[in-house]
Amino acid sequence: MFKDIPLLERYGKAAKMGFKLVELPFGYTEKPEDLKAAADQNNLHHVLINAKNDDNKGKLGLAAVKGEEDLFKQCIGETIRYAEVLGVKVVHVMAGDGDPIKDLDTYKVNIRYAARELAKKGFLCVIEPINPHFRSTYFLNSFDQAKNIIEELKEPNLKLLFDVFHCQLICGQITFQINRLQDIIVLNYDLFFGHIQVSQPPHRNEPDTDGELNYEYVFRVLKALGKDWIIGGEYFNVKDNADWVKKYGLEF
Repeated sequence: MFKDIPLLERYGKAAKMGFKLVELPFGYTEKPEDLKAAADQNNLHHVLINAKNDDNKGKLGLAAVKGEEDLFKQCIGETIRYAEVLGVKVVHVMAGDGDPIKDLDTYKVNIRYAARELAKKGFLCVIEPINPHFRSTYFLNSFDQAKNIIEELKEPNLKLLFDVFHCQLICGQITFQINRLQDIIVLNYDLFFGHIQVSQPPHRNEPDTDGELNYEYVFRVLKALGKDWIIGGEYFNVKDNADWVKKYGLEF
């Protein structure tokens, strides 16, 4: 959201729309103290950040990139420093580009390392499949793949970040996938139980814009599970409001 304005100014914009919680995908161009100050000035709380990767040089992560293991570890260390300053409990560790078969061992070793380092600080490590139409070379592009890795590694703080937009473009069957994957989406932490990201396919705008999904139904499915989900609006905003929140019976 708010890609047309500088990062530190986006906090005020989000607050004016009514938001109280924010995600920070790529914030390493700013000092963590400045990010925390911007959030505090607008009564906002960070709930999720992406792990640092290669100084934001266009890479979507390093976990599956063979030969970059040392850099990956350095980035996890820097991520933890940011997370501690920002008060974040959830870190999304992105895979980067890679072959789902040839680079699987590299990915598993790195994700295990990240999960264990984050666990030392009481943080959650989440992974997220990204649809191949968005980035064809991204390593993690299947929910089955993510599920198998999480279940194999058996790290207590390793969970799934479920993005409805990516799910629709990867495999569809949103209701089936939510119910099938709920055990690895659930985040047993004090702040919340589960984290879901939403946007409207195919253009990735607000959930109540024209598109492929009936979000009234999607949110009803989530509510039926009886969990206090945190819903992240990961979309390209075309409106100056977030009326969809109240429209679908949600709260900021």
